[in-house]
Amino acid sequence: MSITKLWHTIIFATKTWFEKLSSRERRLIIIAAIAVVLMLVYGVCTKTYQAFVLINSNLSYANEELATVSDLLSQYSKAKAQRDRIENEFRSVEFKEGELTYLEELIKKKLNLSSGFTITPRAVTKFGVNYEQHPFTVKFSLSDLKLIMEFLNEIISGPQPLLLTRLDIRMTRNGETLEVDMDVSSIKEVRSQAS
Repeated sequence: MSITKLWHTIIFATKTWFEKLSSRERRLIIIAAIAVVLMLVYGVCTKTYQAFVLINSNLSYANEELATVSDLLSQYSKAKAQRDRIENEFRSVEFKEGELTYLEELIKKKLNLSSGFTITPRAVTKFGVNYEQHPFTVKFSLSDLKLIMEFLNEIISGPQPLLLTRLDIRMTRNGETLEVDMDVSSIKEVRSQAS
């Protein structure tokens, strides 16, 4: 028996059975069939809607992540450009006597201080791939703001510039002296050691 013949037989048997039913039974069967079809359509539509909501949510999340990545890439490229600029600027700077001695001499020369200041070396850190940052904390007290400004100008734009990473200037309680607390760093190229 072929599928077509089987199909016709099923339809004929169903039609014959349906015609034997009373009109009340037929209405109930039709209402039940409509209810089943509506439930199936509702189930399919609900699943489809949930799938679209999930896709939309994932798409929104992906767009937010893309915006975040774009911002991070922009920040990275700016930071890298700044690092490269600093590396190029400090590539030719060399402290023959050492940074600590240079800072002491600069304080004595520009601030006219022979004592009353501290220079504290801090841990050396990597700066980019081929450079190291040698940081120092410098503290002193002085009443002449003009001398302080000349000193700071020499630090950042003198013949042997240093990187000024932190500056805190406070007036003492009596209002006569300025207390300066600052971090400066030299940038040195890491020389590979031959083995």
